[in-house]
This record gives sequence, C-alpha cells and structure tokens, in this order.
Amino acid sequence: MGIRTSSAFCCSPEQHSINLSTSADISAMQVLDDEPLIHSLEDNPSMSLRSERMTITFRPFSNIIHLNKQDTQVWPCILELIPPMSLERQNIDIVYVVELSSLLTPVWLNSIKKCVWYSLTQLNKFDRVSIVVFTDNAVKLCPLTTVCKQNQSKIYNTFRNLEGSGGSNLAEGISMGLNVLSHRRMCNSIAGLILFTRSQQNGDYMKELLHNHGISTNFFVHAFGLGDHNAESISSLCTETEGNYYNIPHPLSLFPAFGSCLGELLSLYAECIKINIELIRSTIPISLEKVYLSQSYAISGKPLEICSILSVLPCSQVSLPCFHLKLLKAVVKYKIIATGEEVKEETIFEVPIFSHDSEYKLAEIFGDTILCMFRFRFADLLYEILFEEFNKAVELLREFAENVSALEDIGWVGQMKEELANYENLLRLGWNQALRSRVICSMQGFMNKSLFYVSDFQTAVQIEQQKACKEISEVMRNSIRNNNM
Repeated sequence: MGIRTSSAFCCSPEQHSINLSTSADISAMQVLDDEPLIHSLEDNPSMSLRSERMTITFRPFSNIIHLNKQDTQVWPCILELIPPMSLERQNIDIVYVVELSSLLTPVWLNSIKKCVWYSLTQLNKFDRVSIVVFTDNAVKLCPLTTVCKQNQSKIYNTFRNLEGSGGSNLAEGISMGLNVLSHRRMCNSIAGLILFTRSQQNGDYMKELLHNHGISTNFFVHAFGLGDHNAESISSLCTETEGNYYNIPHPLSLFPAFGSCLGELLSLYAECIKINIELIRSTIPISLEKVYLSQSYAISGKPLEICSILSVLPCSQVSLPCFHLKLLKAVVKYKIIATGEEVKEETIFEVPIFSHDSEYKLAEIFGDTILCMFRFRFADLLYEILFEEFNKAVELLREFAENVSALEDIGWVGQMKEELANYENLLRLGWNQALRSRVICSMQGFMNKSLFYVSDFQTAVQIEQQKACKEISEVMRNSIRNNNM
C-alpha cells in the first residue's frame, strides 16, 4: 500500500453513469464529489506521530551449528521485524462495495449493515467512507464523506433500507469501487476497498480490472466471501493488493472477521517493505534454500516474520574446531506511513560453528523458530494441494500431519492440527467449492497470520474490535431466536 499526500489530486476523465435497479430506483453520476479532508494541526492526531522505527532481529534455529560428517541439516532462521506500539493512527478512506443480489437474504444484509454502522462509530472526522452497491449493475450511493458525528446517520441511511434482488455483476461493483478511489481530489494516507459478496463470477479479469483503473498508489482490497461463492475469484483481488480474504460460511461469523479486518486497518504502521536476505560467503558448505515473506506492510503490535530455510551440508574438514561465522545479511527497506520517512537498515547474523571433531557442546534449540517454519510450510502445503487430485492431496496432508505430530497442541498449533484433520476427512469426499474456499482462506491466513478465529494471530486492537463486534453478534443471535419462537 502506498502513501498518498493529502494535497495530491487523483483525477481522471469524466465517467458515464451506472444505474442500479433495487427496491428503490437509484441512479448516480460519477463525478469528483469526494468531500474535502479536514485538516487541523491542533486536532489531527497524525501530526503528533513520531517516526519510531522497527526493531530488527534474527531468531535462529539454535545457538550454535554443530557440523556433521554424514547428514544434511535443515536449519531455519527467522528475521523478525517488530513495529513500535502506537495508540495513534493514520487517517483512512474506506469504500464499501456491497452485493445486493437475490442471493443476499435479509439475515446476510442485516449482518453487513451492522458491520458498516459499527465501523462508522469507530472512525472520526478525519476519515472518509463511501458506499457502492451492485446487482447486475452498480451505483455509488454515497461519495467519500467525512465520518463526523452528524454524517454517521447520513452515510448509513443511504443503504439501510435496501433489499437484495437481481443478479450479481462483481466486475461492475469492483469497477465502481475503484472509480471512487481513482477519482479522489484529495486522498488520505490509507485507502481500503471492503467487499461483501456471494459472487460466483470467474476471476480471470480481476488483475486487469485492478491495473486498468490507474489508481496512483497501492491500496488494500479486503474481501468477505459470504456463503457459497467463487473463492478463487474473490481471493485473487486480495492477493493483488495484499489485502485479506475472509471465508464467511454463516452470517454470524461475519462480525469477528470484520472486527479483525477493521482492527488491522486502524493499526497500519509501515508499507513498501522490501527485504533482501543473502548468504554471506561461507567457509562451510551451506546453502539458502528458500525464503518465505508473507506481506509488504507492518501492523503495530504484530511482528512481521520472514523465514529462511538453510541446508547445512555434510562437512568432513574445517580449519578450526570452533569459530564464529557471519552467516546471513539482511537489508530491510520500508516507509513509515505516519511520516512518509523511508528507512533502510542492514543487519548481520553471526553464529558459532563447532566442527564434528571439536569437543561436543549441546546446542540450545529455539522452539519458536521451529513453529514459525511449520506455519509457513503449512501455508505452502495448502497452496500445493489446491492443484492436486484429492487422493494425492489427502496423502500430502497425512505426511505433514505426521511431521507435526510431536508439536504441543497449544495456540495456533492446535488450530493447525485441527484443520489438517478436517481437510483430510473432507477431501475423502472429493473437492467442492466450499472446501476450496476454506483451504484458500487457511492458506492465506496462516501465511500472514490474518485468521480472525486464531487469537494468537490478533493484535490487541483487533481483539478489542472483535469483542465489540461479538456483542453485536450476540444481540443479533438473540433477535433471530426470538423471531423464530
């Protein structure tokens, strides 16, 4: 996601109008109608943000490397970027793109509307919100409007009484949402398009759609796939913009997922993260096999982990029985969202080496590094099985389950094992759309620690937002129960 200065102009040629047939006959013209940003040196919290930098450290597999004459050793090493904690945040432009097809029952729509209303109560006058809805066509119900107290009801009322009817043209909805972002006269530092849809449309055109709208900086697309939907199509939007894809099988599952999504948007710290890890020329036979990097942005309160997998090859002879080796060099570049400061830092990882002939010294193994490696490998495995015939996929899952069987079932590890068992059982029945949706969501969620139902992956802000959304969910559940009595 890129920085946009508030004085930047994001204008493009005039657009045609798009009509939408709903329970109310609504039409709108695309114009440069976003409300001006509110600026005040006294009131704007972003003006007081300090340019604190991330802490960058290496977390190795063990405190030493003990060479072996015969066996190759797999030796993971984690580069950890820890953003500073901050109670302040940058300002946001959010475009909600909501499907209003006949597939969206009143229960689904009520859940979506409650999420949007809740977000309006959490934003402030420095933020802006727009609402786009789509069926066979799409329309902008509300331009980017500042979320001051007097505007909360104004924004919400634009779609609070609408009902689902007609088809579902996802391309029209996304195109209109992107138009809102590309036609801004002034832009907040963070931009997000939040999609709610049950679309079954094929997603081959999504990448082209994103690139053709000429938005001058990057932005996030966070997508909530509701019920039965085309997971590949919807998740591809998120992949292109490094947003999150949420598989929501039931309306009441939407609230905790939305709380996690909103909490992440409210906690963004750095963007444009570029990391280069290289193996320093070594006096022992060692190779850098793979590097896992999940995302190019950082969230306050959530360490960003990059996993390097090294292979220490058999070694029959070294010049010294014990010596220190500069093993890895990392160059980290990123931009702090609050200030626009571009940062470049370098760090070297050095480790003691003991030859096979030296006096034996017991290595201290760091369990967190092993767990992190398995988290990335699980995400990698889920990606691989998406392209396999189901019998082969079951076999791969079973092999991985055996590899992680000795890990203690705590936190996200227990969740990983549970999902492994579930996928193995479900795949015996063959692939189906719902299963593919679950696998894609888990794959992305374990890679970037975005799974909303895994508390280990949530920051304090995300947990706080989830708690508030859960209360909304309980109220709605009781309401549904009372109506059915």
